[in-house]
Amino acid sequence: MTLSSIVFAILQTFFYYFAYILKCAVPLCARTAREHPVATNIFGYVVATYILWKVFCHLLATLRKLIYVAVAVLAVLAWIRGPHRVLFQDIPTIVHIFRTDADIQQMWRDVQKYMHTSHLQRLVSATAISTLEEMRLQFLRVFSTL
Repeated sequence: MTLSSIVFAILQTFFYYFAYILKCAVPLCARTAREHPVATNIFGYVVATYILWKVFCHLLATLRKLIYVAVAVLAVLAWIRGPHRVLFQDIPTIVHIFRTDADIQQMWRDVQKYMHTSHLQRLVSATAISTLEEMRLQFLRVFSTL
């Protein structure tokens, strides 16, 4: 037997058992959702909160890494061009470009507009409530037919 046939056999066995577990779990979830809708909703909210927390943590880790890269690039620039030239010539030029470029300013205004608290509250409250209710109803409809 070659290595590829062994890997293929392992993957085939894994997916067979994974499909079997899903085949058993889906009706169980549907029955639980019908019999205990409040508990199912609470469990779903807990899972969604956990997923959002993990996404937030990964986002912070990514931002931290980007800051490290930016500091490293700034250090290399300061080493190559000299700290005086970087601090008093290069950085003010970049800041001037960001302040005077109309496209960048418009993009920044759009970001501020959409990140404003009242706009987010209106957007999230209007769409999330209706979307969550629709998703719950579709979920129950689909699983009640199984």
